[in-house]
Amino acid sequence: MYQSVVLITMMRNIASRPYVFVNKDGSVYSSPNMTYLPMMPAYGDVYNDEFHHPREIKKLRWASALSPHLAYVPRSRTFDNPIFERLIGSYRNISVVREGGWYFLSVEVQQQWSRLELALRWVATAILSDNRVNLPLGFNAGPFPSAHGYLQRHKEESHARYCAMKSRDAFLGLMALCAFAISTTKPSPHQKPQQWVAILQRNNTSIQASWIEDFAHSAAVDFSESIGRVGMVANTADMEWTEFIDCMLLTNRV
Repeated sequence: MYQSVVLITMMRNIASRPYVFVNKDGSVYSSPNMTYLPMMPAYGDVYNDEFHHPREIKKLRWASALSPHLAYVPRSRTFDNPIFERLIGSYRNISVVREGGWYFLSVEVQQQWSRLELALRWVATAILSDNRVNLPLGFNAGPFPSAHGYLQRHKEESHARYCAMKSRDAFLGLMALCAFAISTTKPSPHQKPQQWVAILQRNNTSIQASWIEDFAHSAAVDFSESIGRVGMVANTADMEWTEFIDCMLLTNRV
């Protein structure tokens, strides 16, 4: 069974599940792929972008119809790829410039991040549309990186740097959205190129073919244990979109 997307389900009927856990309060959990019970979030603890920093999408939470794609957030943040290396940087060394009384991310970096954001949004939209995926009611793909201020000017340098880092962390959610979209395609181990790559090539009108090639070898679509995925906790009795569970478990496509 696929190990990298950690899916923990709380079910009444657990006979068919290989791993079963009982915690101190007597709650019973089962999982098709976890060999231990991690630190469990409080029941109903879901990601809410109004109250959380984007980096908190790396925290295990309960499944939500608003954001099932967050189960695909990479546990390991890695940008060692030609299209993602533009995101490498820290609070202190990110390229922030001053003009008059304003501070902002350098125009060059703004443009690089903006092009990447638009390209990743295109990837997810193209695949989900081609696969005719019925998303859960209320599904919210965002907020996207640009919503966190990397394209804006700021009165204080510290705030400009803070917004840049917050925007950078939000790219993990966008990478997860792409991984989620890819998981909705049927696995075709012997098809070259893979079906989701063929979808992008067929729908591409403006992105260089080399970009798609680089993306196909990036951490965004690396479903191996070396990257890993955050996963989710789900009460399947309350879920109306259990079909995505199968997508998560079948994501390891070689």
